[in-house]
Amino acid sequence: MLAARSGITDPDTFISDARARGLDGLLSNPQSLDLLAKVVAQNGTWPKSRRQTFEEACRQLAAEHNEEHRAAGPPPEVDATLDAAGRLCAMLLITGGAGFTTDQDHPGGDYLDIDQCAYDPRGSHDRYNRNALLQALSTKLFAAGTERGFIPIHRHLAEFLGARHLARLIAESLPARRVLALVCGEDGGVVTQLRGLAAWLATLCKDARRDLIERDPIGVVLYGDVHDFTTYEKRALLEALRHEGAELGEATWAAPALGSLITPDLEPVLRDALKPPLDEPFFASFVLSALTHGTPIPEFAEFLRKLVYEPHRWFQFPSWALDAVLHNCPDQDGRDRTLERILADLNDGRISDWNSELLGTALTALYPRRVTASEIWQYLPATNLQFPAGPGDRFWRHHLIEQSSDSDIEALLDDLVTRHNDLKPELKRLGMEDVPLLLLACGIERHGETLDATRLYDWLGVYIEPKIPGRNDEIFRRIGTWLEQRPDTLKRVIIEAARRSSDRSATTHSLVDNVRYGARFPPDYGLWCLQQAVAATPRTWIRYYLLQTCDALARRPHDSGLTLEVIFECTKDAPVVRRILEQEMLVCHIREMLQALREQQRYRQEWERNHRKWITYVRSNVAELRAGRGSLDILYLIAGAYYDVLSEASGESPEERIRNLFRDDD
Repeated sequence: MLAARSGITDPDTFISDARARGLDGLLSNPQSLDLLAKVVAQNGTWPKSRRQTFEEACRQLAAEHNEEHRAAGPPPEVDATLDAAGRLCAMLLITGGAGFTTDQDHPGGDYLDIDQCAYDPRGSHDRYNRNALLQALSTKLFAAGTERGFIPIHRHLAEFLGARHLARLIAESLPARRVLALVCGEDGGVVTQLRGLAAWLATLCKDARRDLIERDPIGVVLYGDVHDFTTYEKRALLEALRHEGAELGEATWAAPALGSLITPDLEPVLRDALKPPLDEPFFASFVLSALTHGTPIPEFAEFLRKLVYEPHRWFQFPSWALDAVLHNCPDQDGRDRTLERILADLNDGRISDWNSELLGTALTALYPRRVTASEIWQYLPATNLQFPAGPGDRFWRHHLIEQSSDSDIEALLDDLVTRHNDLKPELKRLGMEDVPLLLLACGIERHGETLDATRLYDWLGVYIEPKIPGRNDEIFRRIGTWLEQRPDTLKRVIIEAARRSSDRSATTHSLVDNVRYGARFPPDYGLWCLQQAVAATPRTWIRYYLLQTCDALARRPHDSGLTLEVIFECTKDAPVVRRILEQEMLVCHIREMLQALREQQRYRQEWERNHRKWITYVRSNVAELRAGRGSLDILYLIAGAYYDVLSEASGESPEERIRNLFRDDD
């Protein structure tokens, strides 16, 4: 949707900017997303605050009418429409209604009749008659909810409009405590469903602000906009948040909304919150998150840098502190020097680094500007990356690939080849075997056409592990598909594999399988292998190519142009090739096959006899098993069947596998 809009040049940046302004909720609804895009496109820039964004969005919607339910008569001024819409939204949210109906004769269940929302026509608010509310419903602030009903286009907008209306009423004469009584429960706290409405009321109404800060400080920060709060009010809000304890975790993860809380005049309060020994860890983490998104305070950067080295019971704390350092650092050079020092101290073990988050953050910022591709492998994490969503994991699996130039990718892959014996066990230990795969997929797509066979073969060998079904399937397919689409290149790789093989054709077969990544052979592969066998000198190569030729003829997936007659014709002047064919391949092994089958059958019968004895043994242990004192070897085999790791017990479900293990013996 964003890409199709002329005023939005970069959809990804638009989404990031919306999230940074706490507007995530408007992104997931097509209508509100379209609205947000209109506001930004029309202004050419983002509004200065979350409040201003909502105000402009609502004004734009109030000026647009739905043709299918336009009310009669000319539309009123936008301010009057917004206030009428706010009246409807406040009533809907406070009563918990489902929407509005305009049909007095057919009430809509949980839908409110708009006459229930109107003012007393005999009072001072007589301009709020039925027609004003109908005009509001006819705008794009509302949508059809049922056949006869309307609902707000988005709950976030409804909360803003409802609070806007209530704030105006309070400014005129309505006591703020009357409104607070409607949005708070018996315990004095804000009702969960009304936290958004209350937060916007705190934003828009100074008379209610202090009360709401005390009742729901987290809600005020998360769902409203504290951008215009005074320094005194922000101090009061921070003090109230300090007492929220573990509940602050909810706010920490919505960090972009916290930025407007931080301003330079709060520096003394912030220093006090982060002063070691950090007895209030939840509050300290909350403040760090806010400092990562608020107005930068350059003189605060050095104080924050020391926190990176501070021991803390939350492993992520140093990483959060570093994010705050980088956000508040006054210039790029200062950030780079800080990160290079962090890297050096990590290398010397002077900082603990949970999940390699500090390392990942530093490398993401410095690569490839200050840390080059030729240096990067020396910064492999010291310990396994336990959580894939962290900065460390993101760097190695995403940033490294995305930020590497063509020459960087070449250097990284060449290093993997030359340092294969050192890097392979390290990457395997760290669970990062897929990193070479990702680099390889990118490398061959960028450079594969220009590589000679030797270098391409080396690159394809950077990942030589048994393929585990379900792991890295997509990357394997990318590489295999690339080779499959270039049959001549695949053949050159196979020749290189044969050239490097030892004295057994099975070795060649293994080498070829390792570097073709499941690529299907071209249709003429069998005939091509026959031609290679005739031209080859070492018997190892001849045997490998002939095996491939015979396999193609027998299985027929890639036997184009190949027949027995062609094989005999091509090998008539190659006595060594003909002799290997006749003595080892074009022969019948029925006697040997029958002998092997008989041996297999005898083994199976013996195994089945032993299994029946085992079932009898289990039967004799039934009483002990029921009492929880059964033999561990019995339980071990049953567990193997249950968890599908016992080859002798097949089946789709645990019950079916256990039944098969016991041969359906109830």
